[in-house]
Amino acid sequence: MTSLRSKGAKGNASKMVPAKLPNSKTLSMREKKKDLTSAMAEGEKLEDFIQRNLTLQPNTKKSIFEHLVSSRIVADGFLQYRDRNTRLPVPIPEKRRVKLAKDDKETKEDYVPGQYLKLDNSEYVFLQAPTKDDYQNLWRLAWILQLRVIICLSDKLSATDATLCYPYFPIDSKSPVQVESGKMTVVYQSKTVNKGYTVYKVQLRNNELKPEETVKEGEKEEETTLPKNSNCENNITLFHLESWPQNTWPDLDCLTNLLNDVFKLEMGLLRESLDNYTAPVLIQSHDAVGRAAVAWVGCMIYKDTEKRDCFDVEEYVRKIAKMRPGAFTSYQMVCSAFCLALKIAEKSGWTNTPADTKQRIAEIEKGCKDRKLP
Repeated sequence: MTSLRSKGAKGNASKMVPAKLPNSKTLSMREKKKDLTSAMAEGEKLEDFIQRNLTLQPNTKKSIFEHLVSSRIVADGFLQYRDRNTRLPVPIPEKRRVKLAKDDKETKEDYVPGQYLKLDNSEYVFLQAPTKDDYQNLWRLAWILQLRVIICLSDKLSATDATLCYPYFPIDSKSPVQVESGKMTVVYQSKTVNKGYTVYKVQLRNNELKPEETVKEGEKEEETTLPKNSNCENNITLFHLESWPQNTWPDLDCLTNLLNDVFKLEMGLLRESLDNYTAPVLIQSHDAVGRAAVAWVGCMIYKDTEKRDCFDVEEYVRKIAKMRPGAFTSYQMVCSAFCLALKIAEKSGWTNTPADTKQRIAEIEKGCKDRKLP
């Protein structure tokens, strides 16, 4: 008999249990589902399809329906606030849309052009470049979610040109950012300038709250390597990539180094978390597609290399294309994701030589340019 070995409750004891094999009933249900969906694809009349469905079990009906409508995008919120999508109007699935309450009673909503992406216990938020009118919503979201990491992929910032990303974060101690008429303040702490990108340490302060004592008198404060948050302060690390203009090939060295720094920070936050939970990482690009999708693929691959596990770039591309409609707006962005994966593999010691990586990246870039697609 075919069997599987399962571990016992005590020591290394084990027992033999029968393997679960598909029965004829399961197979027949699968065949019914296949026949029905293929018939609809071939143009079966709706009344005939409904009549045949009446003889099926409820669970079978549900699975067939889900199969038929899985490609449809429900984006009610996006359509309702479509006039506030000042960037590329890419539909945002309603189930993954970022929702921001306008007041404490949550009776009204301030639309935010962003969405959640969660995969393998890793959660991210994609957000379009803020404007002068809505940049404050980004910081309100940062406070609600207690964000600790923000990646800004907008290479150019401007307070006067509405087509560019508004400078929503402070770049020096002389320019704190006020949110909601002083209810919150974003304060500059420090910055580290690297080749192609800058790392800012900022603090989001809620001026409506009073600080609470977290350490009682006589007790020793717990030592940590990262700044600790209080009830009225949230420490955030913001990575600003300045060397990747839209619709161009990325500087792979700069992008790889930035994502490596992000990965190390994520792991540090996870180690110091008491409940193995960390806030989502916010990835902000001009239209929350293209460059943001490539950066997300890089973040996921870095986590795979840490686990010494293999990674499948094509699978990540497929998954994000499903989660985020229009994630890859051009063939060039897809190729950039594969080139980035090769660069990460090189820096992680997974390739033979840097020359081999360089040659493969050159082949991908040449293949992309030889195609008629953009």
